[in-house]
Amino acid sequence: MQQEMNCIGQQMKSGNNLDWGDVCYTYQTSQDNVQSPMQEHQQEVKKELDAYDPSRPIAAAASNQPEAQGSSVAVNPTPTPYPTIAQHVSMSQEVNNFIHQKVHQVEIGTEISHIVYKEPIFNLKNRGEMYGVYGVYTYRPKKEDIFSNQIINMYRVDSKISFGQMDYTSDSGIINGIQDYLFELRGVMGYDYFIAPDWRITPYIGFGYRRLSDDSGGKTSSTGAAGYGRMANYVYMPVGFDLTHQLDSAWQIGGTGEFDIFLWGRQDSYLSDVDSNLPDLHNRQRHGMGLRASLEIVRTGDKYNFLLQPFVRYWHLKDSDTNVAIGPSGEVIGGLEPNNNSTELGVKAGVQF
Repeated sequence: MQQEMNCIGQQMKSGNNLDWGDVCYTYQTSQDNVQSPMQEHQQEVKKELDAYDPSRPIAAAASNQPEAQGSSVAVNPTPTPYPTIAQHVSMSQEVNNFIHQKVHQVEIGTEISHIVYKEPIFNLKNRGEMYGVYGVYTYRPKKEDIFSNQIINMYRVDSKISFGQMDYTSDSGIINGIQDYLFELRGVMGYDYFIAPDWRITPYIGFGYRRLSDDSGGKTSSTGAAGYGRMANYVYMPVGFDLTHQLDSAWQIGGTGEFDIFLWGRQDSYLSDVDSNLPDLHNRQRHGMGLRASLEIVRTGDKYNFLLQPFVRYWHLKDSDTNVAIGPSGEVIGGLEPNNNSTELGVKAGVQF
């Protein structure tokens, strides 16, 4: 265009009459130097879509407008393919993941909870506060890592230990200040799905071990009944999901839902605490289930995240097998662990790094 304007200026300076045919102006209609607004829009759309997956070029959008007369602009009759839901998920995983996550993450913290244990057949309740510490290690390998595949890309190990004093009430009377401790070790693996750039859901499965000690040995109830120590051991399979939402660059919220499949259990009752001549009973537990759920608020940072997590945990076990032992005088002593349930409500506070 600048060349044509220069040519017109020279003609005017020379004083010659300006004839259109003398103007050095040529009209090019080739696609190389003339683009319609529709073509420019098509190229912008194509660039945006290609940014998600450069290995898969996206065809330009079709136009219903007729080809301009005297122009060589070509209209692509092929309709634009819109990304599927699966492609959107893939795009968010590879390109537009806003959720803060690390390959290796350690979490440590403390928790406080209130537990109520019940055996309905004896009107028995054991209740009190537990105070403990916990630790979690999570490994999210990079996509090219050997431990990352289309089924598993998240591994987590967590453990906790807590202590507290329980108050016992039943048809046998009342005992206060029973020392309890609870230990748990779990390992799970799962897969991170990004249902949106700022939403992640991680279904998981694994194994867990739970050990609860209730030591009333040497104590006597309000009715004169002697107490004895008990130890519960559970092996179970947790099946659940984690849900995480990145609110902004500084805050995350999330939650967890889990069903615990009971695999094996044993209840040890130390009757020898009452009389050293009495045998201890060991009852096999076969049927039960657990549930747990939590909400989570996380303040994220460059090096450390701080979290608060209220939670609920529930267990229900049915009658155990009956165990028989021989007493000091040759008498047969039998017993079972009756149908029971426990509910734990609490809150965790921790730091991630």
